[in-house]
Amino acid sequence: MKKLMLLVALFAVVAIPVHAAVFSAADEYSLSKEEVINDDVYISAGSVVISGRVNGDVISGGGSVLINGPVRGDVTLGGGNVNVLGPVGDDVRVAGGQVTIGESVAGDLIAAGGVVHIISGTTISGEAVLAGGRVVVEGTINGDLKIYADEVMLSGSVGGNVDVVSGRKFEIGESLLVGGNFKYSAPEEVLFGEGVVVGGETIFKQVDVRGAFEPNFGAILGALSVAKLLLLLIAGLVAVRLFGRFSETIGKNALENTGKNLLVGFITMVVTPVVIILLMVSVLGVLLGAVSLLAFLLLLVLTKIFAGIVVGAVLSKWIKKEVIVDWKWATLGITAFWVIGLVPVLGWLATVVFGLITFGVLVMLAYEKIWKKR
Repeated sequence: MKKLMLLVALFAVVAIPVHAAVFSAADEYSLSKEEVINDDVYISAGSVVISGRVNGDVISGGGSVLINGPVRGDVTLGGGNVNVLGPVGDDVRVAGGQVTIGESVAGDLIAAGGVVHIISGTTISGEAVLAGGRVVVEGTINGDLKIYADEVMLSGSVGGNVDVVSGRKFEIGESLLVGGNFKYSAPEEVLFGEGVVVGGETIFKQVDVRGAFEPNFGAILGALSVAKLLLLLIAGLVAVRLFGRFSETIGKNALENTGKNLLVGFITMVVTPVVIILLMVSVLGVLLGAVSLLAFLLLLVLTKIFAGIVVGAVLSKWIKKEVIVDWKWATLGITAFWVIGLVPVLGWLATVVFGLITFGVLVMLAYEKIWKKR
């Protein structure tokens, strides 16, 4: 029963979209130019270099990630330094400290990072949503373009509408071409050179630095989702590095007592808010209710971090036939858990299942370590 539940949750999001996915967790991973992979690729490594052809999707996380060869499917990446310099046949979703897109993307692009750069000669066939400290667009966007950044440099051409929110500095190139409307919010109006062409209406809204990022939050959810991956990767790696034994205990308990943890997680998730509300309405129970609320919120935050680590433990058990909880499998698990959440219905169901299992483990550990020893 225990193994069956794990397989159902895992295959709901992994086995459906892939046939025989290629997994790797190592210090370094490299795919040479001569190599061809006809499946999806899931890579977790300190350094990732893919120069060969991948006829499926690529999902990777690491300190440095370079896609230098053609990828037929989607590309989802997270890391410190991320470069997509090979053509991609579908969508690209990427988060990193330094993000560079230097080849054609047949679908949409969602990118978030400290610096996001679309270099000259690059073509994005679909829409692009970009967020970061500094965003530089020198290539061609055939669809709409949305940018949310502290500093923005925009040149090249955009076939659709442009919507820019710039916190401090906004510059445009002398030969910028915009096929649709050009809407931008910035501290001051930009100077349009003689070579700038805007096919639609130009709309300017003046904002100060503090208010620059207040509007249009709904439009940047995609970029924030990618940024969330980066934050989870950082938090997960810190947890594994600094609290290795605790992380290993969570991973092993999740696999050893899956059904029990799922049930405990579900019951606690439903009952606890009700109990907190009942305590809050009582004068004597306010303090206890406040403490319970803080503990509940803390467990929810920890669940967000450790759910991906649990997924990594499941993958290691599936692939290596043993439970391994280290930074490599944590990176792979967190990335896979984030991707799971992108799959409608089945993916969302699987994230709930993994979340409840992880929550149940944390509740049981808290009970054993704190309540029993009070």
